[in-house]
Amino acid sequence: MDEIERDEARDVTLIAFPLLSLPRLPFAHFVSALRAADAARKPVGETVLAMADFHPSVQADPSSPERLVPLVRSAPDPTIQLVRIGALAGVRLSENTGTAFVDPSHLSFESLLQSQSAPPLSERVARNNWKTVESLGLPQLRAILDDIARDRAAAYAACGATPVLWSATAATQAAQQ
Repeated sequence: MDEIERDEARDVTLIAFPLLSLPRLPFAHFVSALRAADAARKPVGETVLAMADFHPSVQADPSSPERLVPLVRSAPDPTIQLVRIGALAGVRLSENTGTAFVDPSHLSFESLLQSQSAPPLSERVARNNWKTVESLGLPQLRAILDDIARDRAAAYAACGATPVLWSATAATQAAQQ
């Protein structure tokens, strides 16, 4: 972590665990514990890297943008994505949130309570992913992910490894049942 943090030219790092047979939820708990351990070794507000877990065994629910996130975060192997928080701040700032000029004489406590702020970045990313999946089509996305899974299995078999073959189609269908 320290080495990755020191390399300021590195905004995104993926750490893959090719032969790890840990199911999705225990892997997510592992990444959560790693995130907490990293945060505990720094003063509050000085965390440098955000972490997200990616896993091949996803059960995606395509009924909403937020429920589709696990499918979008599927990966051939259990993977930790590290993103420099400064890069995330850059994404937040690059979005067109507009500028507003307010006449203070027209402000009231009620109007401040009713003012709308931009949704959190995670929600905006989920919505953008949703739009991408809608334009591509969920069957096409499943076919791409299944093709990646087959390629992964063939590559590992050529090395003598036998990881479990996962299927985006089967995982999504299981989630819908």
